[in-house]
Amino acid sequence: MDQLDNDLRTQDALRNQARVAVQQASDHVSYTRLSAEFDGLITGWQAEVGQVMATGQAVVSLARPDSREALVDLPLGSLNDRHRIRVISQLNEQLSVAANVRQLAPQINAETRTQRVRLALQNPADSFRLGSTVTVEISGDAPAFHELPGSAVLQRDGTSQVWVIDPTTSTLVPRAVQVLARSGSTVRVSGALHKGEKVVTAGVNGMQSGQKVRVQREVGL
Repeated sequence: MDQLDNDLRTQDALRNQARVAVQQASDHVSYTRLSAEFDGLITGWQAEVGQVMATGQAVVSLARPDSREALVDLPLGSLNDRHRIRVISQLNEQLSVAANVRQLAPQINAETRTQRVRLALQNPADSFRLGSTVTVEISGDAPAFHELPGSAVLQRDGTSQVWVIDPTTSTLVPRAVQVLARSGSTVRVSGALHKGEKVVTAGVNGMQSGQKVRVQREVGL
């Protein structure tokens, strides 16, 4: 009788293992079928027939016909809440539509100091087809900026900053800034800088917060 009980438990365990194996196989088969969450248009393929795919790897790009977006690279800090944005078709400059910021890319282009912005078009006409080339027009109050020598700005911990001299202690204080544009040897920045403050313009990479300095030559901010 004990032997029969042991055999029964063994068979039950084998049956449960088989059920798990069947479920895993069914799951693996389901992973080979992709279903779109919405009706759309295929804009790109990232896989080939017979290619071995890794988990989470993109296979296809879809676009919603009822939702149009424009992508543009803009200098950091060049947009604020007061700006108005219009997207203009390059095929017909009389055709334009208002847009608003939908998404800001978290990554910054280290070479150009620009950020990719995704704009959502508001009630676009059918003429704004997927893949069309457009012009983005930004109007409104421009953000306040200061023009400094390019040598005044340094990169530290992934952010732009300048060294401001504390007038009472003659020590260095780091001040975060946003680079709006570069032109030759000068740079336009926005941030908590105030008229009359002294900013270090040479040797900035070798300096530390709290370091005592002596001003040899001044240029107005």
